[in-house]
Amino acid sequence: NLAYVIYTSGSTGKPKGVAVEHSSLVNYQCHCRTQYELTAEDVMLQFSTMSFDIFVEELFGALCQGASLVLRNEECLGSAAAFNAFCSAHQVTVMSLPTAFWKQMTDMEGAFAIATLRAVIIGGEAMGQTHMERFFSAAPTVTLFNSYGPTEATITATTSRLHAASSTEFVTIGKANVNNTLLVLNEDGGLVPKGSEGELYIGGPGVARGYLNQPQLSAERFISNPYADQCLAIEAPRLYRTGDLVRYTDQGELIFIGRNDDQVKLRGFRVELGELSGILAQQPQVQDAAVTVFKVDTEQHLAAYLKLHASDSEADPQDTLQAIRNQLAEQLPQYMQPGSLNIVDELPLTVNGKLDVAALPEPKLNMQQSEYCAPTTELEHQLVAIWAQLLSREAQDIGVTTSFFNLGGHSLLILKAVSQIQTQFEVSLTVQTIFENDTVATLAAQIERQRNQQALKQQINDASADQIERVEF
Repeated sequence: NLAYVIYTSGSTGKPKGVAVEHSSLVNYQCHCRTQYELTAEDVMLQFSTMSFDIFVEELFGALCQGASLVLRNEECLGSAAAFNAFCSAHQVTVMSLPTAFWKQMTDMEGAFAIATLRAVIIGGEAMGQTHMERFFSAAPTVTLFNSYGPTEATITATTSRLHAASSTEFVTIGKANVNNTLLVLNEDGGLVPKGSEGELYIGGPGVARGYLNQPQLSAERFISNPYADQCLAIEAPRLYRTGDLVRYTDQGELIFIGRNDDQVKLRGFRVELGELSGILAQQPQVQDAAVTVFKVDTEQHLAAYLKLHASDSEADPQDTLQAIRNQLAEQLPQYMQPGSLNIVDELPLTVNGKLDVAALPEPKLNMQQSEYCAPTTELEHQLVAIWAQLLSREAQDIGVTTSFFNLGGHSLLILKAVSQIQTQFEVSLTVQTIFENDTVATLAAQIERQRNQQALKQQINDASADQIERVEF
């Protein structure tokens, strides 16, 4: 029977509903019990929202073992200290975090100082050796599980168990979860030897039923297992074709290499570049569009290249781009909004008629010089300096009326911003505060209001009883 359906990004612009059966979910609970050693004594953090399948891992992983589940609040994301305090107050022992958030926390001083914490599970994108070393430096007694898996394989398919003494020579995504079978095949469907690169196929009870009401797509991605008679230990009549390139190590663990199509993981979210290109091409000003990924320092961003209709090519390009940004803000979640919009005369193609990514101009993060408004107060200058450091920009490029997100900011950088602002200005902020006040000017006004409230409270506390009676509000 069907247990749940979770929608993921679709390459055609239509989200794909992944249909997961009860047997797959039960099998995953076996994995949680054996791999993470969850028991009724554990307290697990409910970090993810219900639109992502890690929510299922946290909810059923904990409750099916008799463990307790603690729902996080928004305030605990503001800093490492706030996160530690929340988890310590609830005696959290196990948590599952998006790799991108885990990296942000690991970069913060005092991260994961939680006495009861015994295990951290991460997944969603590559972990990296540097952050692994930083994590174990901060939390040497905690076990770290690096997990991998598409929604189509019921949450995760492989896990690597890491300790402070684990080798950092290379980071793997581990071995198959309980009852899963993994095949690495070449383009012709043949098995590749250890050390050779191939596409990962997943089999076993964790493989989902398919895509809801999309039989053709299901047939393309969920295939019959040509090696079913060789999977003697595990019944695996079907395989899910992941589109991920991997290779086996001599120790039988998998190293993730990358995608063989245009699907990417960005700050823990799965984004189909083809889907985003299609949405951009539907904008009234746009004739054709392409999307790529680029890096600024260690941060990945989406770059969009737009060929405009002839009727729009004569208009002011900054006005056109701003109009498109406004449209996308209404249509897309923040993580899918390109950090760079670029107008081109033509999209370059290879001799085979495919997009020539190498021939595209170098992208730049969104700049809105026409809207530049200089900081005027000391507080605005201080906030501009914080933003410049976080966004890897020059301070003179940041106007007080320009959105944090239009400058290349995103939800994970907000965590760092909240932490720095709280420390520097001794005010209490949440992630939501910056989402709602995403310019230097509005954020400065919010901080000033909070300072004034604090000053008024202090005056009232210092006043005598007869003085308080004369205060008018």
